This record gives sequence, C-alpha cells and structure tokens, in this order.
Amino acid sequence: EFKEEKKEIKQDFKNERKEILKEKTGLEKKEALNSIKNKKFEKLEENHQKFKEKMQVRREKMKETIKENKEKLKEQLKDIRDERKKKVIENTDNRLSTMNEKATNHFSEVLNRLEKILTKLTSRTDKAESNGHDVTAVRTSIKEAQDSINSSRKAIETQAEKTYPIEITDEENLKENLSAARKSLHGDLVNTRQTVKSARESVRVALTALAKIPKVDELNETATSTESANTAQ
Repeated sequence: EFKEEKKEIKQDFKNERKEILKEKTGLEKKEALNSIKNKKFEKLEENHQKFKEKMQVRREKMKETIKENKEKLKEQLKDIRDERKKKVIENTDNRLSTMNEKATNHFSEVLNRLEKILTKLTSRTDKAESNGHDVTAVRTSIKEAQDSINSSRKAIETQAEKTYPIEITDEENLKENLSAARKSLHGDLVNTRQTVKSARESVRVALTALAKIPKVDELNETATSTESANTAQ
C-alpha cells in the first residue's frame, strides 16, 4: 500500500511538471518548478517518517520473539557451571540485538540522505529540461538510483526483523556457539551494507550524468533575464 502511494505521488509530480513546462514561461515557470521541489521535500520527509514508524512497529512485534529466545537461553545456561561464562553469554546475546538495531537505523539514515540528494538532483534536471536540454540519460539514471534505494530499504526491513539466538550445545563448545551467532550477524550486516553501497553508487552515477550538462544552475536565471528584457522592449 505504501509503495503504491509513492508511485501515485511520483506520477502526480511528473504530470504537474509536464503541465508547467508546457504552459508556463520565464519567472512563472521557475517559481512553479521551485514549488514542486519544495513539495517533493515535504513529501520525502513524510515518507521517511512513515518508514521509521513502520520499522518501529515491526520491532515491537519482534520483542516477543526476542523474549522467547532469552527464556530459551536461560534454560540452556542452567547447565553451565561457570558464572563468568554465563555472564559473557548473556551480555553477548544482548549486544547482538543492539548491534543489529543500531546498524539498520544507520543504514536507513544513509538512504534518507541519498534520497534528499536525489530529490535535489531531480529538481536540477527539471531546470535543465525546462531550458531545452535533453535529460533522457539523467532521468534513466535517477530512476535506477531510486530503484536501488527502494531495494536497499527492503533489505534493511528484512534485516531489522532478524534475531540471532545463541544456541548452546555444551560447556566445552561455548566459544564456538558464540562465534556462530556473531558470524551470522556480521555476514547479514555485510550483505545489507552492500545494498546501501550500491544505492550510493547509483546516485553518484546520476550526479555524473547531470554534470555532463554545463551550467545547469545558471540556465533558468539566464532564460528568465532574457525573457524579461524582451518583454521590456
């Protein structure tokens, strides 16, 4: 449902941009495009908040599973005589959940920043298009970047729901049991981090595509000044 809503909003902005490029000129066109940019940023902040709330709801649902895992671990620890070892295991168990939550929160914030960059990039692309430049390649890169960000968000959602219970076999293998849980978390975080890196790279590619159009930020001002001068004559 959230994904469909984002598609509808994106299409609405696209239609509005087409109308502006078709019907407005000069300063009026510039102001209208700036208005779209501001609305995009407002909607972006709203979407980021929705995603954050969605993640929080999922974590609340996970608490029961985490609680069950802790109870199971307590039962397993009854067979361990060394109190120091018990404490190490309990601390590690708590730390694994905390590490996963912190990492997925960090990944989400990185994607938020990337989406803000992409929104600014889209506005600059609109500016270039309004002044007659071919931005087909840039639009393609922007779409690929957004798809990459969306894919990374799904990976983060999946990762945030994972738990890493420590399975105790016997006292002699405690070190291996702890290592197995740590390695499992580490491997999953490495894979999730890779999706974020891919999203970052796709945004960089889009930025590079737009950079091939010279003086993008000067285009509207030049066009507006020219039209104003013509009108004055």
